[in-house]
Order: sequence, then structure tokens, then C-alpha cells
Amino acid sequence: VILSSVVPNGVNTVSVSDGGSCDRSFCAPTSNVTWSLGAMPPGASRTVQMVMFVADTATAGSEITTIASVSGNVGRGDQASASVVVDDS
Repeated sequence: VILSSVVPNGVNTVSVSDGGSCDRSFCAPTSNVTWSLGAMPPGASRTVQMVMFVADTATAGSEITTIASVSGNVGRGDQASASVVVDDS
């Protein structure tokens, strides 16, 4: 099972947990982050983290969204997303 996500514009990535790796030496915006989770039985779950902070250059009121995709050899892949609206405080 492979989990992947692209670091969205408007953030600074601080860390990637549980064996995740970036396609660059630093997880900058537009970097691909990948976790190789190995074999997982149906219904199993696993938690990984990509911790990000909103960049100083992000515009108040803008929305930052990241999408994670999972794929494997058997069954269908799936996606999930998370969004945040930048506030000026």
C-alpha cells in the first residue's frame, strides 16, 4: 500500500512521520510525499503525519488544500482532502 500527498502552496512543511519521504531534500510546496505502508489486510488502518505551518506569504482569506491518495495491488484506490482558510490573526 502506497500513500502519497503533495505539499500545497502557502505552507512550510515541518516534518513527515512514520517513514514518509519527500521527492526533494526539503519538503517544500509542490513536493511529493510518499509513505510505503507495506501489506495491509482489508479494514486495517494506519496513522501517519505531515505537519505544516501556514507560510508568512499566505494571503488572508485564501484556502489551502492538500489531497492524500492511497493505492495498492488489490482493490480500488481512494483519496481524502483537508483544507484550511488562512486568517489574519
